[in-house]
Parts: sequence; structure tokens; C-alpha cells
Amino acid sequence: MIGSEGTEAENPRVESLAHFPFRSFHEFRAAYAAGIVSPFVSRSVACRWARVGPYSSRLLNIEAWMLGSLPHLTLIALVLYAAIRRPFLLFAAPLLVIAYFLFNPTMVRVLRIFAWGVLILVLCLFVWAIAKGRSGVAIVTGAVLVIWYSQRLVHSKAVRALGRAVTEHEDLLCFLWSTRVVGIAYPNGDILWADHRHQNGQYADY
Repeated sequence: MIGSEGTEAENPRVESLAHFPFRSFHEFRAAYAAGIVSPFVSRSVACRWARVGPYSSRLLNIEAWMLGSLPHLTLIALVLYAAIRRPFLLFAAPLLVIAYFLFNPTMVRVLRIFAWGVLILVLCLFVWAIAKGRSGVAIVTGAVLVIWYSQRLVHSKAVRALGRAVTEHEDLLCFLWSTRVVGIAYPNGDILWADHRHQNGQYADY
């Protein structure tokens, strides 16, 4: 479980963290409340934490599991529908697999214009298919949009929730900082981690 070592440690304190930019948890919280800094959390870690992590709510657990499963259920539903009603739609199954990886929020950040361009094209095809009554195209493009939006939504919910949790629970912050999966971000774009930093557009170790 994410954070299990941190929560089991005896009274973990910010003061013991290497290279943490604040002298105490209270000071960090005050800076966060003033908008001086914000937690910078790993998206993949946030999604795992949202499902099973300490201090994640039961509602968030359910949302994370449901939204995380939706792309897989969408693919299964398309395959079953195609097998029963429209076998030619089976050829679209690989497109949904590609869409799953292409529209992962991390990949979208990497590919930027290309990913957003493909998404806009899919959206236009979906609208066109609905207007023209092309149900096959509407089903495939609609499935792609579901895959994109479900991943975007679960990642945004998880990142916000984990970012809020580390400002409320010192033991969680200590564990995630020590394992180098959470950093401290500044409005100017600088980000500090336990073992390296990003300042003035460059990465450097301590």
C-alpha cells in the first residue's frame, strides 16, 4: 500500500526530511495556504493511492476503481456488441487499445499537439456520425471519447485528492517525499524533490 511505511513509522516529521524546503509542517501548510507553493504529485502514484492509499476516502476509492475500469469495460462492450450485432466493428478494437495509451494524461502531456489534434478529429467524426446517422462510426468514436474522458477524470480527481491529503497529513507527506514521488512546486515553475530539483528550466541533483 502506498504510504504504508510512512504511516507505520513512529511520528514521522518534516524536520527529518532531506532537502525539504520548509522547517516544519506548519510552515509548509502556511505557504500552501498563501499560494506560495503547491504539492507536485506523480499521476500514476496518485491513481494507485486513490484506489487503496491511506487517507483516501471510500467515495474516492469507488470513483477511482470505476473510472479506472471504464476503458476496459468500454472495449469489452464494443467487442461483445460487434460479435452479436456488427462483426465488422471488431476491426475497431485495436483502435480502442491505441486510444487507451494515446489518451493517457501522461502521454497527452508528452505528445501535446498531436494528441489533442487526434482528439479533436475524433470529436468531429463523432458529431458528424451523429448528424449523418452513421451508427458504426458514432459507436467507435464515442468509445474513444469515453476512454479519453474517463482517464482524464480519474487522473485529475486523484491528483487533486492526493495533493490535498499531503497538506493535511504529515506522515503521508514524509513518506511520499522520502520515496521521491511528491515534490514542492512554485508558481514560477520551479519544482523541488528529495533528490533533485527543476529550477530555471534545468534539472540538477543536490
